[in-house]
Amino acid sequence: MVSNIIDFAMYPLEENGPVKIHRSTHKHHHHGFDAERDAKKIYNACKGAGTDEKKIIEVLSSRTSEQRQQIKLKYKALYSKEMEEDLKGDLSGNFEKAVLALLDLPCEYEARALRKAMKGAGTDESLLIEILCTRNNKEIVNIKEAYKRLFDRDLESDVKSDTSGSLRKILVMVLEATRDETQQVNAQLAAQDASDLYKAGEGRWGTEELAFNVVLAKRSYSQLRATFQAYEKVYGKDIEESIKSETSGDLEKAYLTLVSCAKDCPGYFATLLHKSMKGAGTDEETLIRILVTRAENSSLSYFAMEEGSTKEFLFKDQDFSSELLRQLNALRQSRMLTDVTLCSGGFEIPCHRNVLASSSPYFKAMFCNNFRESHQPKVVLKGIDADILDQIILYVYTGEILISTENVLCLLETASMLQYTKLFEACSTYLQDKLTPDNCLSMIRLAKVLNCQSLNKKAKAMALKCFPVVASSEDLKDLCPMELIDYLGDDELCGEEEQVFEALMVWIRHDLQARQGYIQELFKKVRLQYVHPTFLFHFIANDSLVQSSPTCRSILESARRHMFSLYSTNTPDIKPMMHVPRRYSSQEFLIIIGGRKDSQQTTRDVLLYDDKTNQWLSLAKLPMRLYKASAVSLHSNIFVLGGMPVSNKKSLVSGNIYIYSLKLNQWRLIEHMLVPRYSHRSLAYKNYILSFGGIGENQEILNSVERYDSVYNTCESMANMPVAVLHPAVAAKDQRVYLFGGEDILQNPVRLIQVYHVSRNMWFRMETRVVKNVCAPAVVIGDQIIIVGGYTRRIIAYDTKDNKFVKCADMKDRRMHHGATVIKNKLYVTGGRCLTSDNAIKDLDSLDCYDPETDTWTPQGKMPHKLFDHGKDPPQSAESTWGIFMRSRKVLTLKHKRGHSVKMPRLATQETQQRKFHQHLCKSEFLLYALELDLTVGLVCNDWLEHVTASADSEALSVKQLLPMKNLKIDVPAMQVACLDI
Repeated sequence: MVSNIIDFAMYPLEENGPVKIHRSTHKHHHHGFDAERDAKKIYNACKGAGTDEKKIIEVLSSRTSEQRQQIKLKYKALYSKEMEEDLKGDLSGNFEKAVLALLDLPCEYEARALRKAMKGAGTDESLLIEILCTRNNKEIVNIKEAYKRLFDRDLESDVKSDTSGSLRKILVMVLEATRDETQQVNAQLAAQDASDLYKAGEGRWGTEELAFNVVLAKRSYSQLRATFQAYEKVYGKDIEESIKSETSGDLEKAYLTLVSCAKDCPGYFATLLHKSMKGAGTDEETLIRILVTRAENSSLSYFAMEEGSTKEFLFKDQDFSSELLRQLNALRQSRMLTDVTLCSGGFEIPCHRNVLASSSPYFKAMFCNNFRESHQPKVVLKGIDADILDQIILYVYTGEILISTENVLCLLETASMLQYTKLFEACSTYLQDKLTPDNCLSMIRLAKVLNCQSLNKKAKAMALKCFPVVASSEDLKDLCPMELIDYLGDDELCGEEEQVFEALMVWIRHDLQARQGYIQELFKKVRLQYVHPTFLFHFIANDSLVQSSPTCRSILESARRHMFSLYSTNTPDIKPMMHVPRRYSSQEFLIIIGGRKDSQQTTRDVLLYDDKTNQWLSLAKLPMRLYKASAVSLHSNIFVLGGMPVSNKKSLVSGNIYIYSLKLNQWRLIEHMLVPRYSHRSLAYKNYILSFGGIGENQEILNSVERYDSVYNTCESMANMPVAVLHPAVAAKDQRVYLFGGEDILQNPVRLIQVYHVSRNMWFRMETRVVKNVCAPAVVIGDQIIIVGGYTRRIIAYDTKDNKFVKCADMKDRRMHHGATVIKNKLYVTGGRCLTSDNAIKDLDSLDCYDPETDTWTPQGKMPHKLFDHGKDPPQSAESTWGIFMRSRKVLTLKHKRGHSVKMPRLATQETQQRKFHQHLCKSEFLLYALELDLTVGLVCNDWLEHVTASADSEALSVKQLLPMKNLKIDVPAMQVACLDI
């Protein structure tokens, strides 16, 4: 009965399978596959006194593995029992084994076979070699997954423990499933591998298995065949002979299996089948295993003939085609049977029309249609270098060509013209490997001319990713206006907007007379909203070319109004794209600042959470432990205001304003508040930071409001709050700051909404019974301000347009003193404290996420420790980018003109390192760097000028350009500075 299964299994899918020889007596039609019908056939075949084995064979052998799984499922659905159970009861012996094997997934069958081979006292190494050394990457991965699923064990670990020595090494390497499965052949690599194999085997005393393992387990089959040919050509010996003479035992068997599969995988399995059936007895187990696992795989090229006839297998000579080409090339070189001569630059190359027509659609169209070239003895190919044409014709006859930096561009162009697609892609791959930031713009232009999509894609990606380096290349100056406009306007550009401005100015000034007229279109590509205000105010605004263009002045004025005005930011003359950050710059980081942890100890920790890696990173600590300070973000910096310093001495309320630079990973003191305070609320609006209420030096509740100007580094008093409250929820929306609830001096909840109109500097109040939150944050999502908890699980959303509240899904705990922010339109809540069911207070370390679209909460993990009263006050205005998170363009590193990342030095470390670093910055980077350093600007600028003057750098910056900056207390030494023209 097994032979009958084999007979059917050889022809499972005539319509779809790789069948070479067709029988006339068996025709299986599977167009009308019906799992239910087949399940019923199997059931009827097993029902009654006898079993209709022929029917079982007919159904199972003529279906694919996937279809058999569907039949099993339908059988269980129809009869409430497993098909295998019924078949086990009615079948026996090898026929039962074969049928049950057909019902298994091939990967699960192989996993069981491997487990059986390693289970018990001994190990069946031959079986391990047969399965593992003959499967492709996907099949090995499937087997590993099935092994884990069936036995809850790791296949690689079991192989390591049940094998030893050199065999273990090669099997483990094969199990990595990292073989190259492309069809490309690298002739140089083949020659090198052949040399390595010889040196590792016959060329040394003993055998170096590592070289054999890497080549045999990692190279593609096409590449291996080229390597074996090179080996035989150079060393006059077949690789199998060398393996047999240099190795023995299981290692020899493994190597020979890998070589056989590379040379002729169908032939390998055909040989195994033949061995399993020859002689007195049949190796039924091997026979079943190969047929079940390889019947639907193109590796099976063994075909049964009529019953009683001699069993044969399809012979496939892998070397025949390559040998045929070699002979044709020999005929060509001898000018035998050639019927056309290709001419180029006075050079003649005899060829065969049929070979050329078979190799290229270009020549096929030329010779197989009624063109005059189809019968001319000589064909002139204009515009093609004779040497390049000779190399391509040699490639046509041998399948090999040497690509180098000297010929790759001509080869690419000629391959494109003559329509040799694989050669064209090989040249493209070669150029992609040679891409650098200095040549990627030229490569983009070349790729567009030749319509090479793969090269264009990779070159463009590099140009966008390495913009700071590309911007300083000579190729940038050679771009045409439209190319530069498209480049600088790309949303994927990885560069600061200050660098974008510098790049376009360098391009214009390279040919000022011809290019000055393009400044308007180019200037629109600078997203001024994301330029540092000081750079915009003191650098861009004072540029002579910008000032010479009315359009640029108008755009600049609109951007300045948007940036500095307290009124609405709906600026009609700024296109929407200018309000969108480039994608690389819009990554959001959750940053937690200070707070109280571990039994209420106030901490200096600053933690950054990366949601992509789910990791917490430590940043530079706060300058001191501050109790209930406020924290906001502005211009990619963090500001911490006020608080009560915690020390062994008597604590005094602080009015200090500290700034943290992500670029420098450093804190510094920049200014003092007008009124020292803690437990206050702060948020950012435009270029300002507004601070509300809090507790003053005499422990009184404050109703005062002050505004810090980040551009001029000054503080001023604003209109007082109508009612002094502590711990309200604060958020900004549409020129208004909303203070929800809070508590009075007696710790009673205040049911009140106080609204501050920013541009008018005036307050109004709204009584409400809905608001009763204390120690709760608020965030803005869309048109709604969401108030998160506050001694309650309740989440409510306030619609500022319709002036109404909407209830949202409750939190898990009654939470207070927690932080909240918005990342990608989702609300994230960190830490805090909660009230348990028995009204006990418990500290939290949880990180939870609320999705307003689905109105659901999901846990996101844990913080490094339990924490409350941490930096949590988001200035949720539409003009701000800070919650307890930041949009950061760069974290801890800065890309400078030389193209690699450098760690920014701490200010407190050696001054010589700082000066050495900033000497290499470009103008915009140096200016921003100087603005963030608490040191004498004149000294730093002079040092930088001396460096760029000595290095003949055309970009420079005058100390005078730094002097008007009111947010720096500048002490310029008495010195003369040679200012270079900008």
